[in-house]
Amino acid sequence: MLAIKFRFLSDGYHAKEWGKNANDEAAAEWPPSPWRIVRAIAAVWKQRLPDLPESQVAPIIEKLASERPKFHLPRAAVARSTHYMPLPGSGKTKLFFDIFAATPRGAPLYAIWDGAELDEKQSAALSAILAAMPCLGRAESWVEASLASSAPAPNCMPLESVGAEERGGEWERTLVLAPSILPDPKRLLKSALAESAAILKSGRQIPEGMERVRYVRKRGIFNDEAVRVGMSAEPERPATVVRLSMTGETHQPSVIDTLRWGDAAHKAAARMSKGASPTLSGIDPRTGKPISAPSHPHAFYLPADEDGDGKLDALTVWAPDGLSEDDIDALLRIKTLYMRRGENRIHLGYLSHGCESDFEEISPLFRRAKKWESATPYIPTRHLPKRGRYSVKKPAGWEMQARREIERRGGGWNLASVDFGRDPEDAAFAARFFKHRANGARVNAAMKLNIEFAEPVRGPVAFGYACHFGMGLFVPAG
Repeated sequence: MLAIKFRFLSDGYHAKEWGKNANDEAAAEWPPSPWRIVRAIAAVWKQRLPDLPESQVAPIIEKLASERPKFHLPRAAVARSTHYMPLPGSGKTKLFFDIFAATPRGAPLYAIWDGAELDEKQSAALSAILAAMPCLGRAESWVEASLASSAPAPNCMPLESVGAEERGGEWERTLVLAPSILPDPKRLLKSALAESAAILKSGRQIPEGMERVRYVRKRGIFNDEAVRVGMSAEPERPATVVRLSMTGETHQPSVIDTLRWGDAAHKAAARMSKGASPTLSGIDPRTGKPISAPSHPHAFYLPADEDGDGKLDALTVWAPDGLSEDDIDALLRIKTLYMRRGENRIHLGYLSHGCESDFEEISPLFRRAKKWESATPYIPTRHLPKRGRYSVKKPAGWEMQARREIERRGGGWNLASVDFGRDPEDAAFAARFFKHRANGARVNAAMKLNIEFAEPVRGPVAFGYACHFGMGLFVPAG
């Protein structure tokens, strides 16, 4: 037996299925194609260890190519990062989505060849090549590779390795690119060393000496809810937070449309769960009416501008009472948000999920602070009169509304003071936001608030009208 152990040192494995468009949502490759492993070994040999004789390396590549490897895969989920790639000579850029398989950082992957055996010199040569391997797939896939004396039981293998009676149920199929069995040694080495641009320029759909092969992997290995980028693969506490990236198809969504995109995310989640989840839909299944519990246990959909550029870049779905496995699965299946035909569509990509404390250093929404300020306007849930002590123009009116909402929410929050903005800039801040839900009544008042609690509290802090869709959202002040 020959086994190679790969540990991804960053956020996962960056590689798309051969022949798929780079921006294709379904393009993430998992497991790594056997062809890609052979190619990486050949490239490291030529570029970093050219003193190794071909007589030692060529037989290794032939043995790896003469058998379909099995894999032990860590759990992974489709994720995406966004880049604006420069177009040579034009001064322009093109939006590029890097679709990849997100894995728990450092989680091992094993590639296993049951029938392959190496002699002492070949083992030493392959060990040296693997030790010098910087990445597997794209350059972002930082990897630590080594020979393994043993490996866990495989959970991904060629289709023919699984009996016909076992091919359904717990298995799901995928396509990978692998060297043809019993390849011509010279053509194999030439193909492994060929650059991608040269392969595409030749007009071939797949590299010479390679073929597409059907593999099966255990259900739940890919797009599994237990994956959290950079965190433990087995959270001890129920997840309450799912974070997704937001990328505009033509331009990034503006923060002024926070409510519209929060509302769109809620509708998409309700569709994905087919209305079966009161947490995601906010609908009580017994009565068919919106949940009105004071503690707001159903999910908050909070689009946010986390880098301060006036554009929405992350969607946080937060359910204080916890998200079930089905809830998380439904959220991960949402790929695109849209409002009306012809408007900018928003693509969502998985970032991570976990509990509130996991994100204290990652997102300002989850920090601890005494003083908080409006990220989006606070809209009172009750009408504020135009005149009187508690009018819309008096601090007492806004403070009364805020205190009433916080007392209703509970959670141990003790509000010390409320200050509403009186500067023209504060009024302009509230005026520029879109402030009513689709088919909803227009609101009569909105304001930027600065609030202070008696003791530091951990966010998210959101209350008021449409707080489940991004309005009334606060961030730590200063």
